[in-house]
Amino acid sequence: MKILIAEDNNVTRLLLQKLMRGFEVHSVVTGVEALEAVKISYEEENPYDIIFMDIMMPEMDGLESVKNIRALEMKIGIKIPMNIIMLTACNNEGNVTQAQTSGCNGYVVKPLSKKRLFYEVDKVRYQQWTGVR
Repeated sequence: MKILIAEDNNVTRLLLQKLMRGFEVHSVVTGVEALEAVKISYEEENPYDIIFMDIMMPEMDGLESVKNIRALEMKIGIKIPMNIIMLTACNNEGNVTQAQTSGCNGYVVKPLSKKRLFYEVDKVRYQQWTGVR
């Protein structure tokens, strides 16, 4: 499984890298870098299976980055979009709604729990395999 971690907090990024050891993991710090990494992965015909995207990041926040990733996928005719799981410290209904409308597949509130994180990974992978959302 190929994973992109888009997270500006070094501690959270390192924790995610540790939890995802055994997989191919790439990390970026901004939404702009995340979008660029996604573009490159599609150009190389080796897209990410899952992106963990922080909502609050410098240059371009995670919500805007997800919208741009979804627009790119539409533009290049991607039939099965990447799985994107939003990460945030803000657990309120407004953030959840914004994340869902931006085009993400899952949502995990910080501090991260290994159990919750892998639950979301399993859920989005199941949705992708079955086509059931």
